[in-house]
Amino acid sequence: MNQEQHFCPKSKAWLAPKPKRIVTLAACIACRKRKSKCDGNRPACTCCLKKRTPCVFDVKPEERPSQAVIRRNEEMQVELSNLRRLWTFLQSCTEQQMLGILGRIRDQPSSMTQYQRSQDIAGFIRRRDFFAESRVEDQVEDQVEDRAE
Repeated sequence: MNQEQHFCPKSKAWLAPKPKRIVTLAACIACRKRKSKCDGNRPACTCCLKKRTPCVFDVKPEERPSQAVIRRNEEMQVELSNLRRLWTFLQSCTEQQMLGILGRIRDQPSSMTQYQRSQDIAGFIRRRDFFAESRVEDQVEDQVEDRAE
């Protein structure tokens, strides 16, 4: 007797084996919220396509949810370190340097994640690019003042 077949006592018939369930590494945010079965298709799962809802995964492809938590924790630790470095620097920098940094923050594209923004500003401070930018701004201001006179 084949172990994969099941006997149904009511109909006295042998049933075909049940198909194996497909396991998805991680469900999209919308399916988790709805508590519905997500097939994990990217860029949009079948359920979200049918319901015409945005399909967003907070896990990278081929990444398990536990790996995603570890990755996000590491990113948050780096971001916290960058923000602490920024805070310390802002406490001791000149007003012109502070304005340079604030200008850099405001000029960042909205498509950047918070993590990318903190990385950008940390690199900006590390390289001391604001000195070069403030010198260029000073030169432009001097030229404008010279023309006005």
